[in-house]
Amino acid sequence: MKKSLRILLIFIIVSCLLFSGCTKNVTINVYGINVENNTIGSKEVKVNKLSAETIIVQMQKENLLSKDVAVLDFKNTSGDFYRSLTLNLNGSFTDWLSSLDKSSQEIVMQLLANTFLRNYSAVDILILSDSKPVKTSLCDFSDQISYAVLDISANDLDPEKFGLETDNSLPPGSSEESPETPDSKKRVALSFDDGPHSRYTRMIVDKLKEYNAGATFFIIGNRLDQYPSTAEDIKYAVENGCEIGIHGFTHKVYYNKCDDATFEYELSETAKRIKDATGKAPTIMRPIGGFISDERVKSCGYGVIMWNVDSEDWKHKSPAGDKKQIDAIVNTVMTTVDDGKIILMHEIYENSYQALCIILEKLYQEGYEVLTVSELLGSDLRPGEKYFHG
Repeated sequence: MKKSLRILLIFIIVSCLLFSGCTKNVTINVYGINVENNTIGSKEVKVNKLSAETIIVQMQKENLLSKDVAVLDFKNTSGDFYRSLTLNLNGSFTDWLSSLDKSSQEIVMQLLANTFLRNYSAVDILILSDSKPVKTSLCDFSDQISYAVLDISANDLDPEKFGLETDNSLPPGSSEESPETPDSKKRVALSFDDGPHSRYTRMIVDKLKEYNAGATFFIIGNRLDQYPSTAEDIKYAVENGCEIGIHGFTHKVYYNKCDDATFEYELSETAKRIKDATGKAPTIMRPIGGFISDERVKSCGYGVIMWNVDSEDWKHKSPAGDKKQIDAIVNTVMTTVDDGKIILMHEIYENSYQALCIILEKLYQEGYEVLTVSELLGSDLRPGEKYFHG
């Protein structure tokens, strides 16, 4: 009888841990507003368990969401290559969001999306309100939101709207109007992932040369082993004003989940291939899927480059040459691009190249200077730091 009671007790405890969220001291990351430098970043918070409800509660405690917002449903779907989330909030969320201005609405959605994507290591999230897409008179957020798709700058945000206090006084001797700088030209960085490609890499470089533009290629190291001619292609890119960064060696692991040995292998093997092909050691890297722990950002020895303009060209890769798909890529970039942003594209699709040709012309016509990531960041670029924009 006593043995049966012990077995029953063990079963109850295990069930509690697995199904009732009884685990304690789980660390989650909540994205919020840094009122000192008016940017968006994350802070670690200890909670009882990881759930959609605890995330929403923590954001409410940070005065980033209305107290009336509640979770109706949350789904975490694991696909073959990535996770996609669906968060369904009650109608109070849309009502409260509608009371904010357009800039604040976008920032709220960014805070919400990034918090969930970070904690669940997911690629995108669909946010609903009363099971319907979130739409206000100012903004339509009916699409899946990817990490850092929206502008993470909070320059247009009034923190007081979220119950935050900030010192709006100006430093002594300063004026409200900033002096104009001699160089007022708009600047963006263009970046490509998942190459090199035996055809498109060189084609992209040649197209960039027509506009006196540069770009950064974050490459997969083992592609140089599979396609030896691509070593000459990335050397050609460097010789013509572009730069090569690390993406990974296999493109099969996320850097916030793999063990230390795998992480080191992915970076070091790719760095070796880059140095052998170009004669230059890489100084920057972009994690697969954008996933990397804060500890590994600090210890990796590279500047960690993210993005804030996602072309989503991988969604429109086929059929190749289809005008509708190409136009969708162009429209995504040109409606979200702005001074100082980092554009994410892929160099391995025909439609991406065709879209690039149009994008470069439009950027040129709108007065943009297209640079490598290192040129955009300049002296601000340091190893052990993460960058979303210039």
